Amino acid sequence: MAGLGAEKKIVVVIGGGVAGSLVAKSLQNNANIFLIDEKEYFEITWASLRSMVEPSFAKRSVISHSEYLSAVVNITDTDVLTKKGSQIPYDYLVVATDHTQNSASTKTEKISQY
Repeated sequence: MAGLGAEKKIVVVIGGGVAGSLVAKSLQNNANIFLIDEKEYFEITWASLRSMVEPSFAKRSVISHSEYLSAVVNITDTDVLTKKGSQIPYDYLVVATDHTQNSASTKTEKISQY
């Protein structure tokens, strides 16, 4: 994405689920990435069944990512505004929002569901 001497582009990824995390991880060396998600955790969703029958496994399949914890409240052609009041400019925007199957917003709440 960025050539020698070129300034890295800013990519904002909204949604820290599987798709958003994969996009952010794959671009992290070539762009300045901002990953925004309202949940404080990343859930390995395909491990949910095992977590239901073996609740202790949930601690390994629900991973913290609270460093960028926030929710998006507005998107313009050039910026994203978060609930915490941060205004993040971007060159590229990826919207990879997750499904809203449950109401757990913290890692502890999610693990307790199992």
